[in-house]
Amino acid sequence: MKYKFKQFNTEIVNPKITVIEDATVIHPTRKTIDILINLEVQDSSLKGIWLHEVKASNMNYEGYDNLLTLATKELSKYSV
Repeated sequence: MKYKFKQFNTEIVNPKITVIEDATVIHPTRKTIDILINLEVQDSSLKGIWLHEVKASNMNYEGYDNLLTLATKELSKYSV
Protein backbone atom coordinates (compact mmCIF):
# COMPACT_ATOMS: atom_id res chain seq x y z
CA MET A 1 0.00 0.00 0.00
CA LYS A 2 0.97 3.60 -0.58
CA TYR A 3 -0.25 6.39 1.71
CA LYS A 4 -0.26 10.18 1.40
CA PHE A 5 -1.07 12.57 4.24
CA LYS A 6 -1.72 16.25 3.61
CA GLN A 7 0.57 17.29 6.49
CA PHE A 8 3.57 15.42 4.99
CA ASN A 9 5.09 16.12 1.60
CA THR A 10 5.88 12.50 0.86
CA GLU A 11 4.26 9.18 0.01
CA ILE A 12 4.75 6.27 2.39
CA VAL A 13 5.05 2.93 0.60
CA ASN A 14 4.37 -0.39 2.37
CA PRO A 15 5.04 0.85 5.91
CA LYS A 16 5.17 -1.22 9.04
CA ILE A 17 2.26 0.05 11.14
CA THR A 18 2.62 0.21 14.90
CA VAL A 19 -0.23 1.21 17.21
CA ILE A 20 0.65 3.15 20.37
CA GLU A 21 -1.86 1.26 22.45
CA ASP A 22 -1.58 3.33 25.64
CA ALA A 23 -2.51 6.53 23.80
CA THR A 24 -5.87 5.29 22.50
CA VAL A 25 -8.73 7.64 23.37
CA ILE A 26 -12.22 6.14 23.60
CA HIS A 27 -15.34 8.23 22.90
CA PRO A 28 -18.17 5.91 24.07
CA THR A 29 -21.08 8.23 23.28
CA ARG A 30 -19.92 8.60 19.66
CA LYS A 31 -18.77 4.95 19.40
CA THR A 32 -15.43 6.10 18.06
CA ILE A 33 -11.81 5.95 19.13
CA ASP A 34 -8.70 7.97 18.35
CA ILE A 35 -5.68 5.79 17.52
CA LEU A 36 -2.06 6.95 17.59
CA ILE A 37 0.21 5.15 15.11
CA ASN A 38 3.75 5.13 13.79
CA LEU A 39 4.55 4.29 10.17
CA GLU A 40 8.01 2.92 9.44
CA VAL A 41 9.75 2.20 6.15
CA GLN A 42 13.32 1.12 5.54
CA ASP A 43 14.89 4.58 5.53
CA SER A 44 12.53 6.67 7.66
CA SER A 45 9.55 6.76 9.96
CA LEU A 46 6.60 8.98 10.68
CA LYS A 47 5.74 8.98 14.36
CA GLY A 48 2.72 10.27 16.15
CA ILE A 49 0.08 10.14 13.45
CA TRP A 50 -3.41 10.37 14.92
CA LEU A 51 -6.35 8.64 13.29
CA HIS A 52 -9.37 10.44 14.74
CA GLU A 53 -12.99 9.35 15.06
CA VAL A 54 -12.41 5.74 13.99
CA LYS A 55 -15.69 3.81 14.20
CA ALA A 56 -15.53 1.02 16.79
CA SER A 57 -18.24 -1.39 17.85
CA ASN A 58 -16.53 -2.48 21.08
CA MET A 59 -16.20 0.38 23.55
CA ASN A 60 -14.43 -1.84 26.06
CA TYR A 61 -10.73 -2.54 25.74
CA GLU A 62 -10.08 -3.21 22.05
CA GLY A 63 -6.76 -5.04 22.36
CA TYR A 64 -3.71 -4.49 20.18
CA ASP A 65 -4.75 -6.74 17.29
CA ASN A 66 -8.18 -5.11 17.06
CA LEU A 67 -6.65 -1.63 17.20
CA LEU A 68 -4.21 -2.56 14.44
CA THR A 69 -7.09 -3.87 12.29
CA LEU A 70 -9.09 -0.68 12.85
CA ALA A 71 -6.04 1.50 12.10
CA THR A 72 -5.27 -0.41 8.91
CA LYS A 73 -8.85 -0.05 7.75
CA GLU A 74 -8.84 3.67 8.57
CA LEU A 75 -5.56 4.16 6.68
CA SER A 76 -7.36 3.14 3.48
CA LYS A 77 -8.70 6.73 3.43
CA TYR A 78 -5.14 7.90 2.81
CA SER A 79 -4.14 5.37 0.15
CA VAL A 80 -3.04 6.63 -3.25
